[in-house]
Amino acid sequence: MGKWKMIEILMPTFNRSMVLVKNINLIDDLVKSEGLDNKFRIIISNNASTDDTEAALEKLTPFLSIDLIVFSQKENIGLEKNAVFTLEKATCEYVIFLGDDDFFPDGYLTKLSEISESKQYGVVIPGVSALMPDGVIKVGRRDLNSRSHVAGFKSLLDFSSFGHQLSGLFFKREGVVEAYKLDEKNRNIYLFIFFIGYVMKKENSLYLPEYQVLVTEGSLKDWSYDDSGLLTEIFRNFNALYPYSALNRFRLCLAFMNRQKWRMYFGKNPLTAVKSLLHLIRAREVSLILKMILPIVYLYFYISLIIGYIQRRIKGA
Repeated sequence: MGKWKMIEILMPTFNRSMVLVKNINLIDDLVKSEGLDNKFRIIISNNASTDDTEAALEKLTPFLSIDLIVFSQKENIGLEKNAVFTLEKATCEYVIFLGDDDFFPDGYLTKLSEISESKQYGVVIPGVSALMPDGVIKVGRRDLNSRSHVAGFKSLLDFSSFGHQLSGLFFKREGVVEAYKLDEKNRNIYLFIFFIGYVMKKENSLYLPEYQVLVTEGSLKDWSYDDSGLLTEIFRNFNALYPYSALNRFRLCLAFMNRQKWRMYFGKNPLTAVKSLLHLIRAREVSLILKMILPIVYLYFYISLIIGYIQRRIKGA
């Protein structure tokens, strides 16, 4: 089977040897049990892990049915550059990103194989469930309505915010990493928003929440959240996707903030939200039009959350 019919699973990894090996074995089992031999291969970039990742992968490779390609970085280049590296090494028409400690659900790879053959969609986004440290699984996103969009801005308005999740994102590879690297000032750790957004501008997109990728919670991250919950990083993607449309950037920023209000630190202490607001107003990544309306947006979100809390308490009484 030619490479053009294959799909590459891209896995940046760092210091998660045991769970990485478990994940690869699970993917191998899924491919075999779902009759997908020769339709998938895995590309791993080991980001200078200090554990036994390199040795574990060498030991595992001979026992796999699926092709496994491993690259080893001589020094830690960071999550963003490592993700870019894996995409640069891809050669197939379609790719899927997967976190080293996140897991595909049954049937998802089969569905993606069918879509890659039909070429009906350039982007597919699964649902997510959270695997908590105590082993409990929780649905990670309340939006459970399957839907699709034709190429264009409307698809980004609805789907681009899902790009923050990384795991399970499937998209057509052509031109994506080249376009991302052209805009050096807007490179960021939420680059997957740009990846799928770039494709959604040109290709149809599909949201499939019935397939829930299992995302491990509680693992150590390579970054920490700033006063705005890293909204400044996220907004870089919209700046890069629509450099000549302030209105589109504004609408995408608002849609993201509405979906992930937790990044604005609304809580019992309103000063945390004020601190977040001030951080955004001072940030160069935020457009002037958004800065002007941010105080109203924050007030509206805050009041709506309080009203929602009161309504839930009344219903529960």
